[in-house]
Amino acid sequence: MLSSFEVSKWTAVDKAHMTPGAVIAAWHDKDVWEACPPYKNCAEGWDTLKPEQYGNLGVCYNTRRKEFDDLHDAEWQKMMYAETPFTKENVEALQKKLKEVIEKPVP
Repeated sequence: MLSSFEVSKWTAVDKAHMTPGAVIAAWHDKDVWEACPPYKNCAEGWDTLKPEQYGNLGVCYNTRRKEFDDLHDAEWQKMMYAETPFTKENVEALQKKLKEVIEKPVP
């Protein structure tokens, strides 16, 4: 969804701390970083990688969506909060784990 910089920034600095969405300038805004420091990690991490380096995440089609989401959320949070470095290698490792979930048979 499209939005203005002001709306994107407001969603991040509001107490609910939604993401700034697709407005890149809002991810880099110092007020956003102050309100929600992990967004600085995300912005700076994404600045260092090019799309061809981190690829695309798959979509789970085998009724294991919750398993996929739980794994993604747990591992992504570690990178977002700088517990695990946000690197090409760590993103690829996460993608590999997610692919393994996608390739599991339907329960």
